[in-house]
Amino acid sequence: MSIEERLNYINGVQDFINCTSSKIQDTLSALGWNASELKYTDVNNAQCPFDRGHWMPSEKLPAHIEICALKKEGYSGSETLLPPSCGNEKYAIKIDSETRKQVLRSAFSANPRLKLGSFQLSLLIL
Repeated sequence: MSIEERLNYINGVQDFINCTSSKIQDTLSALGWNASELKYTDVNNAQCPFDRGHWMPSEKLPAHIEICALKKEGYSGSETLLPPSCGNEKYAIKIDSETRKQVLRSAFSANPRLKLGSFQLSLLIL
C-alpha cells in the first residue's frame, strides 16, 4: 500500500469518525442530554443475573430482576400474573403432585403454545 493510499484510508476513517460523532451529538441534543453528563462513574451499577447484557444502578436491580425473570420464562409485560396465595388455608386448594402433573399435561396438550415456566416444564418431564 502506497503512502497516498494510506493517507486516503486515514482520511476516510477520520471522515467516518466525524460523521458518527456528529450523529451522536445530534441524538444527545434531541434527547436533551450532553456527553459530559453521560461520563459519570460514581454510580454503583449492578449486572442482571438473567441477562449479562443488562446493567443498571444497584437500587433498580430488584425491580428489574422480577421483570427480567418473567421475560426469560416467556411472559410479556402485558400479561397479568395471579397474586401469590394470601396464606389463608381455609380458601386454599391443595392438589398432590400427580394431579398437578395431569392438569399441566392436559392443559399443554390442549394448547401446545401454552407458556409454561421451567419449573412447570420440569414437572411435565418427571
